[in-house]
Amino acid sequence: MMDSFFRRMSLSIEYALESSNVATIKHMVMAGLGLSLLPEIAVGDEIRDGRLVRIDVQGLYMAQKMTLYYKSNRTLTPPAGSFSVSSSARSGPSGSGARTPGKTERTT
Repeated sequence: MMDSFFRRMSLSIEYALESSNVATIKHMVMAGLGLSLLPEIAVGDEIRDGRLVRIDVQGLYMAQKMTLYYKSNRTLTPPAGSFSVSSSARSGPSGSGARTPGKTERTT
């Protein structure tokens, strides 16, 4: 996804490191070792106190697959159950709403 975005922007990017660990990436960026796309929730404190600076990238839209989990032997409260059913109705192939106990997937 990012490669195609960079190609559309006529940018050639050399990746020095790829990692799925957000904390590691965040600390590497704070150490001045490069730039990264990170979830805003993971860097809120660092943005507020000035350790990191946000750059808005025009034309960049990213959808993130999110998964909602709950304890499988627990009864959900009515609001949580409604949210779970509403979310699962929009997830899965063709919005099938198929659910695995304890897990609800939704792409946002």
